[in-house]
Parts: sequence; structure tokens; C-alpha cells
Amino acid sequence: MRWSWRVMVREKMGSLTYRVRLASGREIEVNPRRYLTWRQWAEMSGQPDLIVQLAHHVARDFYALDPDPEVRVDAWISLNGRPPARLIDPAADLVHLADGQRVTLPAPAGPPLRQAAWSAR
Repeated sequence: MRWSWRVMVREKMGSLTYRVRLASGREIEVNPRRYLTWRQWAEMSGQPDLIVQLAHHVARDFYALDPDPEVRVDAWISLNGRPPARLIDPAADLVHLADGQRVTLPAPAGPPLRQAAWSAR
């Protein structure tokens, strides 16, 4: 359970769509399900590092059309039943990030998480 202190402490549900922009100005939406099984998509949709890795793979598919495509993502995540919020800045070009490099995160949209009474002990 990545970055979770206790096993059933968090529930994340995400959705994402990649946007590839070519030098001509043409923008193409790419569904990640084109590359992944349902189970892979469900696991990676809330993991920023995996989203970047798939962006690199998507970019390689577009090198024949453009030697320097830009790949951005519309990634939304719902944490513990909260309303969905952006996980990654939609203006960030993910192609130029190295695997493992931190992505640009937008400011939190909701109130801070409250610390459970049992965890303060």
C-alpha cells in the first residue's frame, strides 16, 4: 500500500486521459486503456510515478509523427471518498521528466485530512 502508514487507511480512485500535442498544434487524446489491462489501469491511475512512465511510452508511439511530442495528462483522484481533485498539473509536459522525478502537483483543493484519534497515541 504505497505511502500508507496502515493497510486500510486510504482508498484512492482515479481517472486519467493523456493529451499528446504535436508540433503542428494538433492535440490527440489517448486513453491509457489502449496500453493497459483493466487491473493495471486501476492500480496506476492514482500513482504519479507510473503515470509518468506510461507518458514516456505514449510519446514513443508518436515519434513517427513528431520527433518531440508533448504529453500531458488530465489526472483526477478521489482520496477516501472526497470529491475528485487534480493529481498532476495538466500543463506539465511529462515527456521531459525522468522516471522517478517528481511531477508538479497542484495545490490541495479540499480541507486537510484530520488525524484519527487512535493514531495520536
